[in-house]
Amino acid sequence: YMHLDSGRKEAQPPQILHRQPLEDRELEAIMEREFGPVRTRLYTPPKPRPATEEVVIRPPKNKYLIVDGYNVIFAWPDLAQQARSDL
Repeated sequence: YMHLDSGRKEAQPPQILHRQPLEDRELEAIMEREFGPVRTRLYTPPKPRPATEEVVIRPPKNKYLIVDGYNVIFAWPDLAQQARSDL
């Protein structure tokens, strides 16, 4: 039997590119070129704060305890006694 050519070519294996690893000096040179020189800030002075407004001291308010619960009133003996006389 005779084999006929199908017209398909065999796939070539992908070429593997061998790159040399970049040295630290080369990487630093690229970074400086792209982003500018490295600046290390050892001390940053505090930012000035804007002038504050005059503080107004208000007199203290009265404190109140608000009880919201029918069961609490009748569970506490003092409140239960008061509830029997005046609810």
